[in-house]
Amino acid sequence: MRVPRELIHSCLDGRRCDRVALERALVAEELAVLVFLWPPYAPFNRPSGIARVRRRARELQDRYFDGTAHGTVP
Repeated sequence: MRVPRELIHSCLDGRRCDRVALERALVAEELAVLVFLWPPYAPFNRPSGIARVRRRARELQDRYFDGTAHGTVP
């Protein structure tokens, strides 16, 4: 599940928090779910669902772990 941007921004607006640290934590959590928790459920998914999960994991990896992250919450 993706965390809605509005929720991230409202959380950050309501309390003092490092935006970059929060973004990294959310990305790490989402990747952990996709990489470690989701695979056992893959057989119950359609090929389109599996492709969507793979795309999302690749998108997160490419965006946040290849040196191109901008350090802001999207």
